[in-house]
Amino acid sequence: MLIGSFVFGCIPLSTKLSATKLRQLTAIGVGLLIGTSLVVIIPEGVETLYSSPVPTDTTTLPSSLATATTNTNLPWQLPTSSASSLSAPSLSMTTDEVPDHHNDNSSKHVAVGLALILGFALMFVIDQFSSLHGHTASRPDNDHELDSMLTSLRSPDQDDDDGDDDKDTGDDNGDEDATKAHNNIAAPLATHHHHLHHPHQAHSMTPTVGLMIHAAADGIALGASASHPQLSMVVFFAIMLHKGPSAFALTTVLLAEGMSRVEVRKHLLLFSMAAPTGAIVTYLLLSLSSPGDVSLEYWTGVLLLFSGGTFLYVAMHALQELPHLEHTHVACILFGMFLPVLLNLGHSH
Repeated sequence: MLIGSFVFGCIPLSTKLSATKLRQLTAIGVGLLIGTSLVVIIPEGVETLYSSPVPTDTTTLPSSLATATTNTNLPWQLPTSSASSLSAPSLSMTTDEVPDHHNDNSSKHVAVGLALILGFALMFVIDQFSSLHGHTASRPDNDHELDSMLTSLRSPDQDDDDGDDDKDTGDDNGDEDATKAHNNIAAPLATHHHHLHHPHQAHSMTPTVGLMIHAAADGIALGASASHPQLSMVVFFAIMLHKGPSAFALTTVLLAEGMSRVEVRKHLLLFSMAAPTGAIVTYLLLSLSSPGDVSLEYWTGVLLLFSGGTFLYVAMHALQELPHLEHTHVACILFGMFLPVLLNLGHSH
């Protein structure tokens, strides 16, 4: 899984791409992010959550109540009364019917929405924190000196408008030459000042962190299915089905944000290691727990939905990073959106 994700993500790095090709591949990658989150990840988490029982032990409560009712005899009843033997099944049936089923469904409804919004909110906080940190770190202590230099290097006729009304008009050519000289000095400083306030690195961790959380949740799902050999291979292929496109999308998005190829490979390696690490850790924890623990499958579904929320924010963030779109780019985004649908035809998670 690690090697496959890394090799698939290195495809955009191994070829020399023109600006047009890179923008088209970036558009396809953004569409893949959106389609994978809405078509693969969130439905997979919902299916896992609803196919598992609620971790709270609600099935033992009715039986205990029925046992207590059976063993409890009123003063005017005989121990071998037929009424007591008939009352126990009737009470157990009334406690086993509607309330538990309704509570299970309502708790799962809440878990789906809460897991999605927590994942989305986490990535929003990480994005805002990384942007604020990059903005603060990129502005040194003596940055106010640069502001004062830019202020002093403005055009002379802007600073002396009020005091130069009675100057001779014959000095206009000299003023124009001085203005050009000032602008030639101020332009590079202003450009450098702009890059200090708008760093690319501030936003480049957001796709990586979101996809790493999603990949770790996929690894947890793979490790949780290790106790069912007939399911583990299906889950493995389900993960690899969107792991390659996710690595491809991550690489194209990071390249579009201006990162160097060395930095992109580092981010790609971190992403590729997340799913195997999550699978190994989950398998080790599962081997230490009881094999009949039903809460593991439930929390696996919750984690998948949580990763779906993070994945959805990454897709939205990558879509906003795209510049003005042409018709070909819109077509590439739509192709990427529906590509997971085509890949998942006839495939069951």
